[in-house]
Amino acid sequence: MDLNIEAGGAGRPLDRTAFYFDVSSAECWLAAERVIQTLGSPAPWIPVMSDQLTGPRLDEDLAEIAALADTRGLLPLKASAEPQIDSREMMLAATYARQGGKIVAFALAAMRQCWCAGRNVADRDTIMLAGAAAEVHPNAISKALGMRSLAAELERSTADALASGITAVPAIRVGERVFIGDSQLEAAALEVAK
Repeated sequence: MDLNIEAGGAGRPLDRTAFYFDVSSAECWLAAERVIQTLGSPAPWIPVMSDQLTGPRLDEDLAEIAALADTRGLLPLKASAEPQIDSREMMLAATYARQGGKIVAFALAAMRQCWCAGRNVADRDTIMLAGAAAEVHPNAISKALGMRSLAAELERSTADALASGITAVPAIRVGERVFIGDSQLEAAALEVAK
C-alpha cells in the first residue's frame, strides 16, 4: 500500500509540500486523519480524481485499514455496502470548499461520513452533510456543482498531480519527491524536515 517515486516536472509552480486525496479511498481517510500532525507543518490539501491517475488504485484491504484505525484510536471503519466509486460530485464540492478555505474540515467530514458512517460518496446527502460540518451552505454547494469553472479546476488539479508524478492517492508531494500511501507519511515528514 505504498510507493515512493521521484516526481516529474510540474506544469506550473506548486507549493513545496501538498497532500493529494480522493474521498472515495479508505486509505485517504486513514492518511487524512494524521497528515497534519505527522508532517508537522501546513500543507495544502488538493482534491483529485483518483480514477484519472495513471497508476492502479491502491489495493485497499478494508480489514487492514479497520485494524490500523482501531490501533490509532480512530472511529471504527464502517464502509458502505455500495462501492465507493463515483466521487466526481464529492470532489467538485471539495474543490469548492478548497476555494473557500474550508478544505480540511470538508474533506475530513466527507471521509468520516463515507468511511465511519457507512454513507456512499455519490449520495448528494453525504455531500451536504460534509458541507454542513465545514459550514458551507447547501445552496452554495448545489450551485457550485454545476459550475464549469469548478470542474475545470478539479481537472487542472488532477493534471497537475499527474505532472508531479502522482499516480495514486493518498499522496504527499514534498518538493520533487512523491510519497504514495498512508505508510509513507513518516518518510514524507522526514523529507519535510530536511
